[in-house]
Amino acid sequence: MNNCNKGSEDVIYPFNKGIKSWIDEIQDTCQYQELIIYDSKLEEKLIVEMVEEKILLPLNDKLRPNSYLARSSTDDVARLESRTFICTSEDNPNKANNWRSTASMKSELMPLYQGCMKEKTAYLVPFVMGALDDTGVCGLMITDSSYVAISTGVMARTGYEVLDYINTGKNFIKCLHSVGTDGVSDIGGLKWKSSTTKWICHFPEEETIYSYGSGYGGNAILSKKCLALRIASYKGYQEGWYAEHMMLISLTNKTEGKTIYIAGAFPSACGKTNMAMLKSKLPEWEVKTIGDDITWLRIFDGQLYGMNPETGFFGVAPNTSPKTNPVCMETISKNTIFTNVGLTPDGDVWWEGCSTDKIKGLINWKGLEDNGTEPVAHPNSRFTVRANQCPQWSFEDDKKWVPISAIIFGGKRENNGMPLIREAISFEQGVLMGGTLSSEMTAASDGVIGTIRYDPFAMLPFIGYDIGAYFDHWLAMKDKLSIIPHMYYINLFGKENGKFVWPGFSENIHILAWIYNRVVNNTDCIITPIGNLPLNHKELNYTFWKQQLQLDYKYLVDNNSPVSLIELINTTRQKLDESHQ
Repeated sequence: MNNCNKGSEDVIYPFNKGIKSWIDEIQDTCQYQELIIYDSKLEEKLIVEMVEEKILLPLNDKLRPNSYLARSSTDDVARLESRTFICTSEDNPNKANNWRSTASMKSELMPLYQGCMKEKTAYLVPFVMGALDDTGVCGLMITDSSYVAISTGVMARTGYEVLDYINTGKNFIKCLHSVGTDGVSDIGGLKWKSSTTKWICHFPEEETIYSYGSGYGGNAILSKKCLALRIASYKGYQEGWYAEHMMLISLTNKTEGKTIYIAGAFPSACGKTNMAMLKSKLPEWEVKTIGDDITWLRIFDGQLYGMNPETGFFGVAPNTSPKTNPVCMETISKNTIFTNVGLTPDGDVWWEGCSTDKIKGLINWKGLEDNGTEPVAHPNSRFTVRANQCPQWSFEDDKKWVPISAIIFGGKRENNGMPLIREAISFEQGVLMGGTLSSEMTAASDGVIGTIRYDPFAMLPFIGYDIGAYFDHWLAMKDKLSIIPHMYYINLFGKENGKFVWPGFSENIHILAWIYNRVVNNTDCIITPIGNLPLNHKELNYTFWKQQLQLDYKYLVDNNSPVSLIELINTTRQKLDESHQ
């Protein structure tokens, strides 16, 4: 098949030789019946078709206008790290993630695609992450899932403008996605297409992504974690820029009339989205949301700049509420696709933590009546919504590069020995903070380090190349900068006597205000070996930090980290001992 239909029109798009050759190759392998170019004009038509096919359930239009519910099969509910691979040549292995050589993976993977789209309609989705210029990264995705095509249209800029740009000869990432051939699951009357066999494979050297079997989230919306982090991080390493798992906000002090821009890396469930959509309770401060999940970083004229390459939010629903994130609740009040949440008797959505009282008569994410013994919504249930619905979306900064004044690393540690906030004394200590970012896998008793998972820069599942080289790449940033961003480590989850010390939510504006005043006004602080602390901070927990630095040291050594970071750990331990004498 040499051409494809231009949406519902009969016009044939004139692909260049490179695109045409790739499409022919996929058609010969997957054997789809028809290939349709996806454009936003197709969204409404495809949603109508998915409702008719019972893939989507319309919600009560008075309560949640133009919104829908989907339910996935029970084996297709989360990001599949164990089935996600970075594949490179034998002499370029990746120690950060599951790695297979390109040759061995393709020998096992490619036979799955043979005839996988037979008698199906496939969609060619042209998309760009970032701006439609040389700083953006374009992709072409062929998928047999209308759910994935629409979701990509929410999360990325898609359509003919992008296709025309690529067709001029611009480089693009080749993306192939199929839900496989195992058939359709019935989940409480709703259909879900997926396969029991699942692979998500990235080939950064060849700039290709293959996803098979899953129709869910980051496994299938290939523009997001797959391209904008895994492939982009590899490209950034090769080309001298950075693709990071970071939120991005602007912070304005109305009294002083100044605005700074802050990026923040937080592992899952550590408050990144809540911080990105923070609604200030203090009238002199204003926060605007630029991005909640991914930030690309580049250096222009000696200063670090950031941009959110996405156009939508793909957020976790449980524990999102008017109390924890009122801005998010308003954002998803309409025009939203929900997946694996509960359904109320009056046709709205429900999940744990969304309200104080549990509603009677709920239907859970499996399509069954709630019996009170298992969650109504899956813990990883999601919403997909366009970012421009956010009431504090920073329209003027959309797809613009903004100067980064501060970078935050946010972990989740219940032991209150980890301060609420500390500022790096040097750029190298800031990289050390990011490199030893960690969260507790289980709760910790007071005074005892709990079981923790290191997640450097919140990028552990997403680094597209060797972790030691990743640290080196960050350290190399300093030599290119004439303006060094301030760097911070925050912990919103410290507990005393089983209760959170920090009230969180809207109170987080005080953390951002302290950062602003350090950056702009160089306010006073307490200088310690582990970083600069607010003046009202209590005495450091020496026992905690002796243990913590030992764990950090072991982690860095085990992961072949740069010698300079390991030496910095030793220097910090020595200074800590001296300060305790």
